[in-house]
Amino acid sequence: MFDALVNAFRAPDIRRRIFYVLGMLVIVRFLAHVPVPGVDRDALGDVLGAQGFLQLLDLFSGGGLASFSIIALGVNPYINASIIMQLMTGVVPRLQQLQREGEYGRNKINQYTRYLTVPMALLQSYGYLAILSGQTGSNGQRVIPAFDLASFETLTMIATLTAGSVLLMWIGELITERGIGNGISFIIFAGIVARAPNGLLTFLRTPDWAAGLAFGVMAVAAVAVIVYIQEGQRRIPIQYASRVRGRRMYQGGATFLPLRVPLGVALEMLLTGDLVDADRAYEIGLVNRVVPAGDVLDTAVELAERIGDNGPLGVAAVKEIARLVLVDTGQANARQRHWQKVVFSSEDAREGATAFVEKRPPVWKGR
Repeated sequence: MFDALVNAFRAPDIRRRIFYVLGMLVIVRFLAHVPVPGVDRDALGDVLGAQGFLQLLDLFSGGGLASFSIIALGVNPYINASIIMQLMTGVVPRLQQLQREGEYGRNKINQYTRYLTVPMALLQSYGYLAILSGQTGSNGQRVIPAFDLASFETLTMIATLTAGSVLLMWIGELITERGIGNGISFIIFAGIVARAPNGLLTFLRTPDWAAGLAFGVMAVAAVAVIVYIQEGQRRIPIQYASRVRGRRMYQGGATFLPLRVPLGVALEMLLTGDLVDADRAYEIGLVNRVVPAGDVLDTAVELAERIGDNGPLGVAAVKEIARLVLVDTGQANARQRHWQKVVFSSEDAREGATAFVEKRPPVWKGR
């Protein structure tokens, strides 16, 4: 693990992306301390200390609800909008068609999700204010002293909370695009980690070892389930019949494709027990193409011949780098630089250039 971190910081592009993520998370933590006006924070602290549900909401907002900052909603509106769009994709024909259109379709669905986030943020900000307006602290003051949908102050608070949620969504997408990993997940993770020191100090002041042990067991179990699902494989059986092509005979047999299943699809399979057919596997990228049952071997041989037309060194380099990218990006970048030197200085590189000039098929030697 430490070697992977060291290799990541050695690569300029990865190092720049890591620092970009850290910088954006610092901005998020700064926004968590920009308060919304019109809130009695003493009364809010009393209410949060007495109600576990509000503490849970504060956890997912990264502590923004405790100070009732402009990002008190967190990324909850965006998450809810994403869930609604995923459910609608299964019943709306237009969205189903967009899902099949590859990158363009995904971009359109993401755009619709952003649009839906705004009304969801408006509704949730109104709900937060409505709930807190009926709560009073130990001093007898209401958390929201003046709550009236017709008042300018209430409308300003709703607009501020909505703008803060949209700002978080934008920062999350910037992290996804220019940083590493999923930006929304980073924001949620940063909010939870930011509360860890206070939680640890509270536990040390009044230790409850039974609750701590139960929490530890649940955390380990949750991590084990997540790893099991994330690393799950769908073994697709393949039956080969004995066939004769020209003067060569291909022996029949049985094998399987150990394909990684995306987390969302794995959860769907585990919770519903449904199997993934060929068309669905093609849609989610588990298989490259779908062909009639009788053409499987011919298609595989054709694909192998097309791959064989490339240089052996180039094929080996691509296979190794592609495998490493899924495990260790830093090591993949290091191996890519190694393979660039090997391939470009090889005899096959000179043969490829010569064959291109002479307009003839190259004769690879693998060195």
